This record gives sequence, C-alpha cells and structure tokens, in this order.
Amino acid sequence: MYFGDFESILYALVQTGLFGLAAAAVLYALWAVLSRRRFPCRPGTHVLRYAFLAYLICLCLLTLRPDPHAAAEHNLLPFFSLVYAVRSGSATARLLILLNILLFVPMGVLVPCVLKKIDRLWKAALLCAAAALLIEFIQLLLPGRTFDIDDILFNALGGALGYALFVLAGWVFRRRRFSLSTRAAALAVLAIVPAAIGVIALTAPEFTYDLPYNVLAPPQAEFACEGNFPRRAVIYRASEHAPGETLRSLMATFGLEGAVETQGAALFVQDGQGSLSLYAYADLHEWTYTRRDAAMMPFRGEDVTLPAQAQQLLGQYGLWDDSLTNVEIDDILADPENRYPGGYAIEIDPATGREILPAGIIVAGKAVRFAGDEADPNVRRLQVLFDAAGAYEIGGSAYACEPFREVDILSPGKALEQLRFSDRCELRCELPAPVRARFDKATLVYGFGNNAAYRLPVWRLEGEFFDRTGASSHGALLIGAL
Repeated sequence: MYFGDFESILYALVQTGLFGLAAAAVLYALWAVLSRRRFPCRPGTHVLRYAFLAYLICLCLLTLRPDPHAAAEHNLLPFFSLVYAVRSGSATARLLILLNILLFVPMGVLVPCVLKKIDRLWKAALLCAAAALLIEFIQLLLPGRTFDIDDILFNALGGALGYALFVLAGWVFRRRRFSLSTRAAALAVLAIVPAAIGVIALTAPEFTYDLPYNVLAPPQAEFACEGNFPRRAVIYRASEHAPGETLRSLMATFGLEGAVETQGAALFVQDGQGSLSLYAYADLHEWTYTRRDAAMMPFRGEDVTLPAQAQQLLGQYGLWDDSLTNVEIDDILADPENRYPGGYAIEIDPATGREILPAGIIVAGKAVRFAGDEADPNVRRLQVLFDAAGAYEIGGSAYACEPFREVDILSPGKALEQLRFSDRCELRCELPAPVRARFDKATLVYGFGNNAAYRLPVWRLEGEFFDRTGASSHGALLIGAL
C-alpha cells in the first residue's frame, strides 16, 4: 500500500470502517440468532465478538484488495524496510512501517477478549504472525500485491503491542490478574516504541530529498556513462527576503498601483489593469498576475505557436531571458455542463500513458510552463495560462539561496546502486511502467530537500527506457547524490 494525500487516506479508512461495521452487523446478527441456544453469553461478550468480526472484515478489505497498476516486487530480507526508512529519510517508508504495526494492534487487544486460551503475550504475537503470513500468501495470488517478510514481522509486533495494552488496561483497572512475567513482558514490548523512535531520530540523515515518490523506477538499470564526475558539491540554503519587497518589485513589473491587502496566507493587490497575488514562504515566493485583454489571441486547440506567444508576452513585461529553456504545455480542463459536481477521475491509458477524459470534460485552456537550468540552485519557473475568452494569467516562483556547505557526494553509478535504499527519485519518461533502462549521460543538478530551505545535489541520469513489451523511450531519472 502506498500513500497519497492524507485526506484521501483518511476518507478511504473511514469508508472501509463504516462498511466493515455494517457487514459485521448483518453477519453477527445472523450468527447470534442461529447459535444463541448453543452459545449463550453476556451482552458485553457479544459487543467484543462483533467488534472483532468488524475488524477482521476491515483487515481483509485493506490487505486483500488487488492493485493491477502496482509494480510487484517481493521482499524476503528481514528488516529491509526499516533500513530503507532510516537510510532514505523517507516519510512514506516510515508511515508504511507504522501502518503495518498499527494494523494489528486491534487484533492484539481483541483476541484475548474473545479467545480465552490466548493468555500469554507470545501466543498473541504468534497468532498475529500466523494471520499475517496467511495474508501474505494470499497476496501472492492477487494482481499487483507482494509478499513482504517485514509485513509479517511488523504485524506480529503490532499484535504484541495490542496484547501489552490489554495487559496494561487490565492491570491498571484491576479487571484481571496477570503473572509477574506477563506484566514484565508487556512493559518491555511497550518500551520498544519510544526506543525505536529514538533510534530512528538519531540515525536519520541530516538532509533528505523532496523528489516525488515513484514506484515505477526501472528495477533493472545499466550505467554506461563515461567521464570524471565531481566528488564534492555545494549544498545551498535559502536567503530570506521580505515578501513586501518582492511584491513591490512585481507591482512595478506589471505597472500596478493600489493598496496591498492580506487575503489568507497571501498578499493581494488589484487595480483596473489586473490583479496580483503573492504567497510567501521563507525562501520561495510564488506569485500570480491575472489580466483579461480583448486583443489577446486565445489558444486554438493544439496550437504550436503557444510557446512563442507566451514567450512574447513574458518579454513585454521584461520577464523573459534565455535561461528559460525547458518548455511544457498542459491542458486546462473544465466541466461546463456541471456533470461532475463532486469531481471526476482521469484514467490513464496503460498502452500510451495518455489521459482519458470523462464525457463532458473539455479543454478550456492551455498552460505553458518555462523553467531554467536545473543545475542552477536559483532556478526560475514561469507559467502562462491562456483561455478561450482571451484572458491570460502569468505565474512564477522566485527562489533565493546562498552556499551553505560543501559535502562529499555519491558517484552517479553508486547513487543508482543505492536507489533501492531510497524511494526519493523522479522518473521523466513517456513509458508508463519501464522495467529496464540504459543510461549514457549523467549531469549534476539541484533539487529541494524535505526541508524546503535547502537545495541539494541531484544526479540526472539520461538514457533509454524499455517496458515489458520492448517499447522504448528516451528519458531521465533524478536520484539524490547524498
């Protein structure tokens, strides 16, 4: 399982929980009616059994859902994911470990409540490990799911933590008697959590990358680059600039006059010519200037003149310079008939990697993006948006940084070897799922750290990518050099 934004994860968990409660209510009511004469019990026991059944249903929904778009890669090396999380500094890897532990805590709490023979911590951990092993074997049969020995180990730890909490609650509220050895074992297991947090905090790398998480990095990669590569590079740190200074400079650029207002986290100014908003962070000022011009030529579908038109517009305001060499054009989508008031999903054609738009969704504008050379830590980014009505919007990002420290870096070949210990890479390739790559060029560029105040050295490896069908495409892979 991989993480997207927190809101979508929370929504999926709540949805799964509600379905599990509803399904368990139906199944347990049927079972209770059919077995009430043979298995009479107290109301509290019914509640615990119902909760356990609902938990099992939710557990199956979360762990046994096929994912045909995921790249299956099994792991038989114990605690590899822990080493992976520490060495990469990846928040995603740490969250996956935490999820695997928390997933079985309810089982450790509920099992001794419904199965009286589970009266020792080791029994609860063993039962959870057996359940996790069964889940992992079933996942071998499901598309896109994998067998991971670490899932079993962390699930067993979660079950042990759950049982330890059960012992602690019974001990504190004097609801049950536990032997001295059971209480000692429970306290020892509970002590693992703060100890593990401390070890991870002490061993975490000083600098980590904010490159996009990408599970489609090719599992097979050949490094055929020749040349002498630098062994040291400079880390840059942000230089703080007052947002008011940046805003006044932009007002002069666009000829705006007016009072500066605060709108949420942004500074905002407008007059009869247009409006300008600025979002200011410590080192990053993102701004947007919007104007409607009846004489402005609107885009025409796939008009190849859009980049030249955007360049000309930027030149009118003195924003263009020849360092802006990287160009991208994206569609701006709209739902004019309001067919999808709750939003819509865009599917990707697995054969071509192109977007498949839902019926009624139209291309209402074009976004032309320019970027400078990534080898410059102060790289500039500008964007021009056009719509069919003749409105345009110019946006940009302004960075300012200064040398902070010179450090030793990995060679590009070594960085590629270490990729298995870091999920921080960025794949730039038209193939949706490359399985093999051959790199023949390596360039040192810069990328953001997880702390956005730093620019960190990154290797950009360029070469040919291949998918399972043998199709190929030229592309690049960005990997952290630290």
